[in-house]
Amino acid sequence: MSSSILPHRQASPAAIGDARHLVSFREDVVVDRTGDELVIAHRWGNHVLTGVSDGIAAAVDRLTFGPVLAGNVMDLVITSAQDPIAEATRMHGLVELLQFLLVHSVERDAVTLADVVPISSSARLKGFTGPVRAAGHERLALSRFAYLHQVDGVLTLENPLSLYRARLHDPQLAALVTAASRPRTVAELIKLVPALGERATRPVLDLLLAARLLDRADAPETDRLRQWGFHDLLFHARSRSGRHDEEFGATFRFTGEIEHESPIRELPAGEIVVLPVPDFDEVRARDPRLTEVLELRQSVRTPGERPLKLRQLAELLYRVQRIRSIYGPVPEQQMPYQGVDRPYPAGGGAGELDLWLTIRRCAGLKPGMYFYDPAGHRLVLVNDSTSDIDAMLGVASISAGNALAPDVLVTITSRFQRLGWKYSGIPYATTLKHVGVLYQTLYLVSTAMGLAPCGLGVGDAELSARCFGLDWERESSVGDFMISSAPTGLDRARHTTEDLPGWQAHNGVDWRARAAAESDED
Repeated sequence: MSSSILPHRQASPAAIGDARHLVSFREDVVVDRTGDELVIAHRWGNHVLTGVSDGIAAAVDRLTFGPVLAGNVMDLVITSAQDPIAEATRMHGLVELLQFLLVHSVERDAVTLADVVPISSSARLKGFTGPVRAAGHERLALSRFAYLHQVDGVLTLENPLSLYRARLHDPQLAALVTAASRPRTVAELIKLVPALGERATRPVLDLLLAARLLDRADAPETDRLRQWGFHDLLFHARSRSGRHDEEFGATFRFTGEIEHESPIRELPAGEIVVLPVPDFDEVRARDPRLTEVLELRQSVRTPGERPLKLRQLAELLYRVQRIRSIYGPVPEQQMPYQGVDRPYPAGGGAGELDLWLTIRRCAGLKPGMYFYDPAGHRLVLVNDSTSDIDAMLGVASISAGNALAPDVLVTITSRFQRLGWKYSGIPYATTLKHVGVLYQTLYLVSTAMGLAPCGLGVGDAELSARCFGLDWERESSVGDFMISSAPTGLDRARHTTEDLPGWQAHNGVDWRARAAAESDED
């Protein structure tokens, strides 16, 4: 596309003592010139500029070769220009347009101390101007969302609220960031890192503040931010595109390096229980209509007087989780691996979710912990420890609001490498989406069968890994679901929320009662 260049009044940045503010393009920016047309290609697309002078072309090209003083870049623009003011104005407009490609650096004695790198096409840091100088009395502090980690051997400061990452090349800057863990004035922070000196420390602080990697401590946190947790906000920002520049989507980065895990999990050792296969015609004949199931679905936390039957459990597992087929590889469809077909959808046919059952009571099945084999439709007893069973059921009861222990606790685990081998950035987010789909499938089938289902929001990943004998890094619990027989007198025509204060009827409140009536008639 063609981009119009708007004039922009620009102040010339000056070196602050022996530290200088430099600019450059991101390392992945590529500039190509054909005649008077300039193509600036980057990870978010490209800009095509026409009628470009030799001076502007040289200046833009120079920005791809690493940090440089903005004044030196402008010299390239105006040196041979017939109208230096017009060319300088056009260059400033171009820089304003491409702020999201500019890396800002602080250098001393030809050594980069720190830089901030834009990680989003929405990043803006005032073009060549760079950061505004903070007053010595201003109090700064790290945001509670900020975090330090190493990337390719460089200490890196990030914050999901920022559209930049800071690379702290001088290890002494770690002390500066640590000092900002509680509110301090600019002057105090500078004194706490005497080895760097004010002339190097101040421009770094200004840069971090401008990039929102440091905050003004006296600005109150908004109510909406107060309700975000650190891990939740970071997870959200990194599992969606737009606020980072990490690898994302189906990258297949381990092809030829790591073997993709088998679509069918190796069975654990233990006693095998072959499950009965439900009859299709019988199931279809007694199943209610989809609309009835949707309207009658509810979470039931109280188990029935009688235990769940093995036949019912087998039918539920068969209808929800069995493997119907394996297919692939199909390389031409971005699938150089085997996919799994189950009754519920999954991204890329991953089929990474497995079910482990903690049985409290089930007629025809002894208490214990079982793995459900979705390919062979059978159970494998992996643990019959009473204390472990009680511990798992205890966590479920607490998660359900101190409800009675269910007949069966279904623990959903994910074999993470089934997704991590293919996807970058989204494997865990994708597996959680799959858990949601599986929850709904469990709810609908349980409701159709007249059982008592209840999805849980909390489980114990460490406890379940120990009880099931899992390698936590390879396979871990990501969801939990209670299944019991339905209690006598369960009124599916009325939702339990109707008895709560503030209950108000809205759209189609009568559908539930009508669905219950039609279900009774059937």
